[in-house]
Amino acid sequence: MNKILLTTLLLIGSISLISQIEISETFNGTDISGSVIDVVGSPSADDIEHGLYVTNISDQAISIKVRRFEEDVVADTYNNICWLICPATPQYAGENPDWTTTFTVNLEPGQVDSSFAIHYDPNGYSACSVFRVQWVDSQDNDEVFDEVFFRIIHGSEDCAAVGIEELSQDFDFLIAPNPADGQAVIEIDGLDGQVSMVVLDVLGQVVMEENFDPAINRRTTLNTSAMRNGIYFVSIADNSRTLKTLKLVVKH
Repeated sequence: MNKILLTTLLLIGSISLISQIEISETFNGTDISGSVIDVVGSPSADDIEHGLYVTNISDQAISIKVRRFEEDVVADTYNNICWLICPATPQYAGENPDWTTTFTVNLEPGQVDSSFAIHYDPNGYSACSVFRVQWVDSQDNDEVFDEVFFRIIHGSEDCAAVGIEELSQDFDFLIAPNPADGQAVIEIDGLDGQVSMVVLDVLGQVVMEENFDPAINRRTTLNTSAMRNGIYFVSIADNSRTLKTLKLVVKH
C-alpha cells in the first residue's frame, strides 16, 4: 500500500486533534496517522475491504467512535464502516456524506482494537473514491484523536491527485524532542544540496516552510512555541518532490 501525505483536503469545520491513539495496518505496526492508504480492487468485486489496528497510547481510558467523510466518492456505489460491529445495511454514496458510528469502543491504556474495517462496493464502476476516517471522542465529534484517508481504486481510471507521493531516499531524518514544547531540532544526514522543510497541520495547511542545505548544516531548529497542541507532519522536499515525512507531536 502506498501512503501519501495529504495536502489537498475538503475541510469540514474546525477540529482539535489530541495525540492519544496510533493507527497501524498490523498489530503493533508502524503508525500511519494522517496518511492516505491506497486500496486496490476490481470493479466487479462485491466487497473491497481494509482493516486497521487502533492502539490507545495515552495513560487514561478513552471512549471512541468513528466518523467517516465521503471526500470524493463515485455515485451509485456503497460503503460501510465496521467499528465493534458491522452495520447490516451499507451506506449509499451521497446519502450520508458525514456519518458517525453508533457503537463505541472503550480502550484502556495500551489496549489494541482490531474491529475497524472499511468496506466498499464499486457496483461495477471503473474509477476511484476517497474517504476520510476520523477516530473521535464518543461525546464530541470535534475532539479528534486521529485520522487517515482511504483512496479506493477500482479499475483503470486515474485517481485525482490528492497528495505528494514520497520517494524512496537513503538518508537519516530525525526530530527531537518529540513531543516538542518550545522547539524541536531537525537533523538530516546523507543529503547534499538545498532542500525544503515543510510543516503541515493535520488539515494539510502549511504552517511553515524553510530552505536549507544539510551538507553545510545538518541541523535546523523548528520553533513550536506558537503552534497549537496536536499532530503535525514535517516533510523534506527536493524540487517539489517529498523525500521523507515524519510526524511531530506538539504538546505544551
